[in-house]
Amino acid sequence: MSKFSPFYIYTQSLDNTSQDLMYKISQDSTIKAEQITDLPTAQSIMQDINDVATDINLKNLLANNKIIEKIKQHSPISEKTLPPIFIKKNQVVIKLKTKDVDNLNRHSPILIFFTLPHDKNYKGCVKYISNGLVEFCKITDRHPNDGILKFIEFLPLDDLISSGGNFLSKKITKMAIVVLIATIILIILKNCISPTPNSTQEIDSSTQEIDSSRANYNSPLPPEK
Repeated sequence: MSKFSPFYIYTQSLDNTSQDLMYKISQDSTIKAEQITDLPTAQSIMQDINDVATDINLKNLLANNKIIEKIKQHSPISEKTLPPIFIKKNQVVIKLKTKDVDNLNRHSPILIFFTLPHDKNYKGCVKYISNGLVEFCKITDRHPNDGILKFIEFLPLDDLISSGGNFLSKKITKMAIVVLIATIILIILKNCISPTPNSTQEIDSSTQEIDSSRANYNSPLPPEK
């Protein structure tokens, strides 16, 4: 069996008082799951998750569209309950809905964060992640929605990866170029009309980061309501 890098699974506490759960999943002779109790380490991992999950790019959209088509053919999960999947460079974040609710009756999601294998052994990687998720759920007594574990077990990771530039149609490329040119023109016109430094607007940080009121790890993805 191939040796894969450790990956991480995060979920929020259900009582909103105890520390959230961040687990490191690794592979030796068997799958091993251990909780990360060092807060700075957990916060650093959560920041990496946030960087991937808030990276809104065309590859994410294309990847999800490709996955949806695959799901319709092979998965017991419906398009409406398809887990959000984010990819940035060689890192992937998957958000899973669960049946678990906190003391405010909000559903607590599970976040899976992993790095793609260098040897492109995607089938082996998917099996590794699936087994790690099952082990995590046993240890933490968490319950993903129906069909989620099956979805992860048969995750078409190769389609997710290949659905970046390889699936860019000429129409989409032209649209992207037109939007880029239009944006540049608007910026130039704006600077001509209001050349003073104070006229530049700052981008609202709330549109760049997924909102979270959690204090523990600054989770990028709040509980489901």
